[in-house]
Amino acid sequence: MDQSIFRLYDIRGKYPKELDEKSVFFIALNSKKFFPKRGKIIVGHDARLSSPKLYSVLVSGLEKSGFEPIKIGFSTSPMMAFFIRELKAKGAVMITASHNPKEYNGLGIYNEKGKAISGRRIYEKIKEASATKYEIVRIYENKKNDFKATNFHKQYANFLKNFINAKKQLKVIVDCSNGSAGPVWKILKEYYQKLGIKIVLKNNKPNGNFPAHGPNPLAKKAINNVKKEVLKQKADAGVIFDGDGDRAVFLDENGNEISSYYAWRLLALSQRIKKTIASVTEEFEIKIMSETLSYKPNILISPVGHLFLINKMIETKSDLGVESSGHYYFKDFFHSDSGILAAIKFINSLSALPYQLSSYISMLPKIFYIPEIVVKTKKGDENRIIEKFEKIFSKLSLSSNKIDGASFFFKNSFVNIRPSNTEDIVRINIVGTDKKEIERLRNLMK
Repeated sequence: MDQSIFRLYDIRGKYPKELDEKSVFFIALNSKKFFPKRGKIIVGHDARLSSPKLYSVLVSGLEKSGFEPIKIGFSTSPMMAFFIRELKAKGAVMITASHNPKEYNGLGIYNEKGKAISGRRIYEKIKEASATKYEIVRIYENKKNDFKATNFHKQYANFLKNFINAKKQLKVIVDCSNGSAGPVWKILKEYYQKLGIKIVLKNNKPNGNFPAHGPNPLAKKAINNVKKEVLKQKADAGVIFDGDGDRAVFLDENGNEISSYYAWRLLALSQRIKKTIASVTEEFEIKIMSETLSYKPNILISPVGHLFLINKMIETKSDLGVESSGHYYFKDFFHSDSGILAAIKFINSLSALPYQLSSYISMLPKIFYIPEIVVKTKKGDENRIIEKFEKIFSKLSLSSNKIDGASFFFKNSFVNIRPSNTEDIVRINIVGTDKKEIERLRNLMK
């Protein structure tokens, strides 16, 4: 079994070269090592071509290890968090590779509180387990109804309907990226229609080849495609989901991408968010936006990544969590992330504005940034690279922290230097409200 598939956040690799039926069966067969309590385990899968096969062996392995798999089938990742609570399960496993290209697949694994379990932690638990003869199981066939709305989707959509509170008529382009969000939105669209809100669905038919623009909502092709549709339809906003429906990216009426810190400001304005978890790469921007509010929210900081954000949300009982990747976490969604709920609350907040979204954004502080700098390293050499830049910035900064890598605060700008958790690289982000200042900081690195 390829050790590289056990990543910090989850288990993920190329199918079938790195991750295949045998590795999924082996992990499932040893699941009692990371699911300490026997009982129900929620299992689901996304629209990837390899997902149904991996789903079959996952179910078989869980059954043989003494668990009771609750077969949700085709679903979004946030549905795992919902059904863990709804069905009082001991955990969940989702077959997905989220926004990765179609040749990838993986496992998202959660405990009974909905906390993500690290892939590296799982590897440490099962690495000494004896190899087991792989058993051929009946493959879960791709029938016509497999990628359509089921009673599970209806149950989930009925829960989400309770959050819809739009105050005026809008038109919103909703791009599901040929992933898992389509069936849920097909149900929600009808409800919105009764309220006089037009939801225009695009790429809502699940397709593991992701023919429209791939499963990454931040990709240029995805944003450009939706921008064209927003302008063509004269819509008030657009939203793009990733392959498993846990991330959302927003666009204004001109088709321009709305950064997550502006989306946070909009949600905070309408919902009076008291406590927020921000990743280190959003820390500076969120704090700048919080200064424009009529009240002072409590901003807590987390290392980058779903694993850290969701766990810190639960531990601190925060109201909202946000990452630049498009993950939004909600106290009223079990402190977990949901792209669809983020879109619902975004539409609610947008409907309360007396003007267009672009006008709202223009009233807020403008953030400038240097495109992310990526420094390739050899494995284990990341700390040396970080220390090199730390010597440069520590003498000039007003303050610093080491929550994730090294962060430095200046008068009008911010620098974060951190190692990637998935690649042998160091990522450097420089942002600020003073364009000349961030350019000076960039020049110091040459």
